[in-house]
This record gives sequence, C-alpha cells and structure tokens, in this order.
Amino acid sequence: MRFSGSFLLSCVLLINTSGYALGYVPHGLANNKRQAKDVSSGNTNAPANTNAPANTNSPANTNSSPPSKTDSSDNSNGSQSVTLPPNSRSANPGSAATGSPQTGSPVSGSASKSKTSAIPFNSPPGGVQIQVPVTTKGSIYYKIGTTVTFAWNYTLLLASPTGVNVEAFNSAINHAYTIAQNLSATSVTWDTSKFTGQNNNELPLAMGIYTLRIYDEKTAATAIPVAGSLAPFAGFVFGMYKPESYTPLSSFTCVTCDLSGAGALDISAIRMFVVASTLFSLSFGYFLSTWL
Repeated sequence: MRFSGSFLLSCVLLINTSGYALGYVPHGLANNKRQAKDVSSGNTNAPANTNAPANTNSPANTNSSPPSKTDSSDNSNGSQSVTLPPNSRSANPGSAATGSPQTGSPVSGSASKSKTSAIPFNSPPGGVQIQVPVTTKGSIYYKIGTTVTFAWNYTLLLASPTGVNVEAFNSAINHAYTIAQNLSATSVTWDTSKFTGQNNNELPLAMGIYTLRIYDEKTAATAIPVAGSLAPFAGFVFGMYKPESYTPLSSFTCVTCDLSGAGALDISAIRMFVVASTLFSLSFGYFLSTWL
C-alpha cells in the first residue's frame, strides 16, 4: 500500500510538471501573462482575460481617480474590450487624439507686450526751426488787423508732443496772446483782426516787438528742456504796427523832432562863418597895403 500510494503521488506530480517541461502553459495563465504584457506595452487591441476571476472582496475606493477608459475595437474574432489604467491617459486634457495642441492655452503676457527703448539721458532736447516766414530777410513787421501764417519743423526730436501751444509774447506789456492751443500740426494761421479788445477777452494788440513761443501743451513756456523732448521755443522776433489815418503836412506834428535845438545850431554856424570871413578880409587887405 505504501508503495502504491507513493507511485500514484509520483505520477500525479509528473503529469503536472510535464507540461512546463515540454513548453506547455495552461490556457488561463497564458492569457493573464499576455494581457499584462499588452497593457505594459500600450497595445490596447489585446483581448481581455475572460478566464481570470474577478475580485469581489475589495471595497470600492470613492476617492480614487476617475474611472478608467475602455477602448473597444472590432476584429475578425469579435468585439473585445480592454480596460486601460487611469495613468495611461494624456497629460494634456486639451490635446485631441490626433496630437493637435491645446487651443485654449493662455499666451504669455511678456511676449505680447511691445518693448519701448528708453531715450538716452545725454540726448539733446528737440527744437523748432521756423520755415514761414523766411527769417533771413531781416526784420519782419506785420500790420495789425491782417492774417499772419507761421510754419515750422522739429529738429532732434525723439519724443513727439501730442500737441503744442503757440503764443505771441509782448515783453513791453508782459502779456502773451494765444494763437493756438493743443495744436498737432506744424503750421498755424493767426487772424490779428480778432485781437481788437472787442471780439474777445484778450487785450487789444499793441504796437511793438513780439516773440513767437512754441512749447509742449503739457509743460510751460519757461519749462526746463528734457532730453529728446521738445524744448520751449522763443527764437523768432517780429514787430506789429497799426497804421494811422492820413494827416496833411500842414497839420502834421513831429513828436520826435527838436526844432529849437536845430535852429540854434544853424545861427551859431552862420555867426562863426561871418566872423571868420571878416577877419580874413581885413588881414588880407592889410597884407596887400604893406607890400604895395
């Protein structure tokens, strides 16, 4: 009995191990190994192991990651489904299955902002060059009541002003007449007939010498020049005059003439001439009488 029992046990053991020795693997174990290999290599078309028993004893984890994705594919063997692990999903939720980039990604703000170069501190301030009228023709005078045109260009300007103020300053009365305010153009027409003291609140234009002022409307006419910006301009001088009505010569009075001084000078000259002539005549007659 002992021999027969040992013999039967040896036969059973031989039968169980003969399959591994000859290269035979049980069907259920082979399916389990094939499924694990396909999942690790990313092959989603591998058939699922239908022979593996389900673990019904493990509790459900309500705090775990979202349910895994099931990829279904149809082949000649029928419809098969493979359950992918949660970590096999794409890291970018916005990317499509075809690999297209996520269209909703924000754009960097630093790339969209334009860079403005700073003005060097040693840059000279901008200036104004008068084009109209031509300043090389000497002194310029304008008649009060007419229209006057001024035009200019900017030089060495790195930061253009949004607008300029144009004024005519009379230093004799210490008053500036406004020609234009917040002007973006480089020319202006001044109607001097409006500055009579009746059509506006300005003082009437007085005869005298005026200085044209052009400066940034954000600053003042006496502001300190800034590098690259427009410096206040006051380099053009002109005269304004008012013509008087016609006066006959008989009723004309010269307010700048000194007739008393001019008459006295003429009488003295005549007296000196008469005295000199008399002395010369007497001395010459005496000289001739002594020699004859």
